[in-house]
Amino acid sequence: MSGQLLTVGPEPGTPEWATIVTASKVSAILGVSPWESPRSLWHTMRGDIPWDASGNDTTRRGHYLEGGVLAWWRDQHPEWTGRVESQPWCSTVPWGGATPHQRCTGQDERVVLVEAKTAASDDEWGQPGTDEIPTHYLAQVYWQMAMDPAAERVYVPVLTSYLRLVEYVIERDDEVIADLLARCAAFHASLTADTPPP
Repeated sequence: MSGQLLTVGPEPGTPEWATIVTASKVSAILGVSPWESPRSLWHTMRGDIPWDASGNDTTRRGHYLEGGVLAWWRDQHPEWTGRVESQPWCSTVPWGGATPHQRCTGQDERVVLVEAKTAASDDEWGQPGTDEIPTHYLAQVYWQMAMDPAAERVYVPVLTSYLRLVEYVIERDDEVIADLLARCAAFHASLTADTPPP
């Protein structure tokens, strides 16, 4: 992957942030978001309709509980806690970026990302230890790797509905990432046109 990694970005929720492709927007761009369509996101990113920063029950639950999930994950993975950065901004393109919950390195300086989740229902999640996570979250973590060329995988620790911590692992796939970047670049370019997505 080409491009220099940028580490400073706009504050989430600001007007500047609203105009760029971030991990939380990618599932809507691809049409797999349970909360938003490509067309509604297109109008919001253009400023045609106001940005709703209030979130929903799922995002609010995650916001309040993610610190505990991350602490629990770190206890299980001392090999990745040599350096831990909270809320790092990662970007390889000027029109996009991501803020994974944590960016960790091991003793050998290999880089992994961590994206904490909570589940109200366990039915959407597959076998722990695999990459069988809901499609909208899969799009999100692939975008995080697209924005950080050094990241070799994303760990997704999940607090289940039964208050168990389970973990999923998504390995880097540069073919998937290249396709994702192309789709998101086309969507972003369309924001200056007058033809919204269907």
